Amino acid sequence: MKGLEAIARRLDQPEPRAFLLGLDTGGDGKAIVSAGNPDTAANVAANVATYVPGTGSELAKIGGDLNRSDKMWATATTAGSPSTAVITWLGYDAPDGLTDAASEKYADGGKAALAGFQDGLRETRQGPPSHNTVLGHSYGTTVVGHAARDGGLAADELVFVASPGVGAHDVSELHLDGVGQGDVGKHVHATVAEHDMIALANLEVAGYDLVLGQDPTDADFGGQVFTSAPGTDGFGGYSQEAHSEYWEDNNPSLTNLGQIIAGLPTT
Repeated sequence: MKGLEAIARRLDQPEPRAFLLGLDTGGDGKAIVSAGNPDTAANVAANVATYVPGTGSELAKIGGDLNRSDKMWATATTAGSPSTAVITWLGYDAPDGLTDAASEKYADGGKAALAGFQDGLRETRQGPPSHNTVLGHSYGTTVVGHAARDGGLAADELVFVASPGVGAHDVSELHLDGVGQGDVGKHVHATVAEHDMIALANLEVAGYDLVLGQDPTDADFGGQVFTSAPGTDGFGGYSQEAHSEYWEDNNPSLTNLGQIIAGLPTT
């Protein structure tokens, strides 16, 4: 009920208009909500982003994710995007906690649904083709990575925020329908805060990644790394708070996310 109430409140807000694209109250619940209309726009270049949240995400907690999508919509619009939609895609069963998040099975369970959703965005688009971004946070990056690796994604940009690994060794293993394979590295973006505890999931022993694959912010991964604030410091230099601060108003990561969605360069 808490999640349904959050969605109802969001649908009542006039700007940007929200659209309920999917809802399932079974289990932890699933929902797909768009800030802005992803299918129609004026006769201009439109930008459509799909945001995939991570560990602990469920219908009851969707209010925070809807707020993040609204912030990305506002930032992309301010950056100059003439027509924007940012979709909160809680269309998979996310891990409940850190122990579950060490498994790839949740990513493998959600990758086909994400790929199918992105295909649908291409098919239902009215007017000029849109510039589509798929953005994951935390374990959501693992879902995005597995989808792009195993069959590809109908997208022009991938964004990995605070990733524990995306199931790929480098960008050559990822596939985007809007990008030639030789240029994929120019369209894969990643960031991690200095104090984010997710860094502990990306430790290596003798060059072997312990959990979910290569850190996409590593230079040898081959993507574009953009700036985030260091985040809240904590014990040993890492904190759980830093893992969730990428959407704070004063964080350059939020500005950069808007730039990517709008098809503009990052810093």
